[in-house]
Amino acid sequence: MEKNRTNNLFSNIVRLGAIIGLSVVTYSASAINTSEADAQQSQTEKEIEIITITGSQPLHFFREQLEFAEDNFYAALNEMMDDESFKIDCKTKKNSFSHITDKRVCEPKYVSEIKYLLTQTALRGRAQLANRFQNQLYKLPTRAALQNRFAKARKQHLAAVRKHVENSPELQQMLLNVNKAKYSFNKKHLETFGDLSGDQHSTVVADTKEFVDTVE
Repeated sequence: MEKNRTNNLFSNIVRLGAIIGLSVVTYSASAINTSEADAQQSQTEKEIEIITITGSQPLHFFREQLEFAEDNFYAALNEMMDDESFKIDCKTKKNSFSHITDKRVCEPKYVSEIKYLLTQTALRGRAQLANRFQNQLYKLPTRAALQNRFAKARKQHLAAVRKHVENSPELQQMLLNVNKAKYSFNKKHLETFGDLSGDQHSTVVADTKEFVDTVE
């Protein structure tokens, strides 16, 4: 029974957006923990209550709650990772091609490294080096090789995530908190901006609500 719950958890992690891409990496993750100590459970309920019943709070409040939940999850997950390249770091970056000035990007180190190499490969293709010696000296992996490297690393990374989720009720609860916070933030975004909010937010609301209802 518990094993089936964990499998359901992991399939929904993937379905809700935990597939690690070469652009922005986000974990729309959720889980349930039935073996928390009473004191921990009480504290968790208080945290969830803050997220779910404060409908009059401004949008940035829910964004901060989501980032707080994500940071807690990533910090706990990173502590369990033996491979440094699997550790996830969140940064706020300037978005030059949108009216949204900043965006939060959370990605494991291997994704950052591969993105950098992809950029260098693209630049190399535009700038024809003067001679064959320089081409050999500054030889970079091909795009196909980088994609293969990414696919292999992603498979190993998701396997490691699943292992740690299965073995950590605390991590499962943190993932559930992330999912609840993501639902609350996207729901508030829809309430604030209506049709201007876009399909992405309505999709996240539907998916996260369905999963929270399933595991609770």
